[in-house]
Amino acid sequence: MDPTDAMIMGLTSFKVALVFHIAGALLLFAAVGLQMLVVTLLRFAGSVNQILLAAKVARKLPMVFGLVSALVLLSGLYLTYLDWHYGERIGWIMVALVMFVLTGIYGSVSGHKLGKALVRELSMADAKITESLKKLCRSPKRIVDSGISVASVLGILVIMIFQPSVAVSIVILIIALAGALIFTLIPLSANTE
Repeated sequence: MDPTDAMIMGLTSFKVALVFHIAGALLLFAAVGLQMLVVTLLRFAGSVNQILLAAKVARKLPMVFGLVSALVLLSGLYLTYLDWHYGERIGWIMVALVMFVLTGIYGSVSGHKLGKALVRELSMADAKITESLKKLCRSPKRIVDSGISVASVLGILVIMIFQPSVAVSIVILIIALAGALIFTLIPLSANTE
């Protein structure tokens, strides 16, 4: 194969992978938006039917996050493979990858626990919202979990755009997560006073 043909083929596969990676990132933001919708529906639910609707959407979220994460991860790993010869610029990818995996694990565990708790509470609720169901739906933990997801995705996006060093990448993620905690906990503490 002619080296020029190989370069054109590599450039084309890079562009295709980049399109899939960007599409996956956009779908990931949509999935996080669905997660925030579930949190909002649960928080302001006025009937068991509204909670059931939120629970139905919440049950689909792991599948949505799984498919979208696979798209982002596979295309991102392929882009990394194509770009690996720039070894000194690869650290930001490792930081973003680790954060992506940790956020996925945290979100999966948190979502699974919420789903089990909702099923348990809804089975005992009959047609009325019980106090324990209300407490579960309005728990500040739901808002903090959602804030962590948003901050992680935004932090990773900033890292991907600017491609900083490892140290700066870690600082960006710490700032994003700290911001999420501050912006979710301050309004919550104001609501309890």
